Amino acid sequence: WVCDPHRLMKKDCLVYSFGSKGQYDFEDGLIDIVGQHCEIHVFDFGSFDRTENSERNIHYHQWGLGSSYDRQYNDAFINGEEILSFSEIQDKLKHKGRTIDLLKIDCERCEWANYKDWVGVDARQILIEIHGIPSPVKATKSYRLPMNATDFFDALTEQSFVTFNKEVNVHDRECYEFSFLKLDEPFWADRLTPISD
Repeated sequence: WVCDPHRLMKKDCLVYSFGSKGQYDFEDGLIDIVGQHCEIHVFDFGSFDRTENSERNIHYHQWGLGSSYDRQYNDAFINGEEILSFSEIQDKLKHKGRTIDLLKIDCERCEWANYKDWVGVDARQILIEIHGIPSPVKATKSYRLPMNATDFFDALTEQSFVTFNKEVNVHDRECYEFSFLKLDEPFWADRLTPISD
């Protein structure tokens, strides 16, 4: 789900989409709604570029989303493919300082290993598929290190994100799709004021 897609009808719209597996339904649907002025960057390990991408302002990069702080993740899941941290990707694309209007992440469990890299960037909306839930006491198939999943959600809240949609993936009941919207400081100020007696 995208909140208020009409707000993306500005000429400097920027979208990052991690994990395509060659499926461009999201990107094509977005262009159909907001137009081709939106600069869309798609990232995946596979060779999933297509000829119509350039005419639709879709830029494919055969890069995986790694972690700047969890090298165990990078070493365990990557077999020689190019893997970059979020910051390295922004540097390569010369996007430092630009607002990312939509950040879509569906990278098959990478979200647990690299969320600290992208949670604080200037993004207006984050659309993410969560794959399983890590355990705070042991490694699981969701994540190879113990991790408290509430840290992930707390980090989003600390960056002023709120959940505006969530649903289970009907094809895999261990996966959940969340949509987060970043709200401005005045919204939070009213909610952080103590209730007077």
